[in-house]
Amino acid sequence: MKGFDMKTTLFMATSINGYVAGVNDDTDWVKDTEVLYDLVAEKGVCVMGKRTYEDCMKYNVFPYKNALNIVVTHDKSLIEKSTKDIIFTDSTVDHISKIASDRGLNEIIVMGGGNINSYFLKNNAIDEIVIDIHPIVLSGGIRLFEDVFPNTNLELVESKLIHEGIVQNRYKVIK
Repeated sequence: MKGFDMKTTLFMATSINGYVAGVNDDTDWVKDTEVLYDLVAEKGVCVMGKRTYEDCMKYNVFPYKNALNIVVTHDKSLIEKSTKDIIFTDSTVDHISKIASDRGLNEIIVMGGGNINSYFLKNNAIDEIVIDIHPIVLSGGIRLFEDVFPNTNLELVESKLIHEGIVQNRYKVIK
């Protein structure tokens, strides 16, 4: 398990065929952003990769309000721009957990992309997965999990229709 008692939830919007972004990182099809905003405000920490950060900047939704925003990147020019509430880092999962823990926070939302999702899964650092499945089939793009990751068993906790054909599935990760 992680070095700290940090509950970590992976939250992603996906297409029916498992893409979190389309060709050219297109996310115009995502219709559940309010769900994400509420979840980030509730948990207090959101972690994303550089491409997700760039997408958030494109839509003018970064930084997320009332939350510690952590962007995992190897881009040294971004790392130098870290502030109190926006941290750009190339740190490990354990160090990211420590950053949140040192601020009195005890839950993290991982919100992509596919490489960050795989990185957290590979490090046994995801406790729960919440997937909002949108009624669309994409021809290509970024998968929910990219890179190499272990087979992981899940237990369905809840499934519900949340908005205009979007089904939210909540899974517990079996460790």
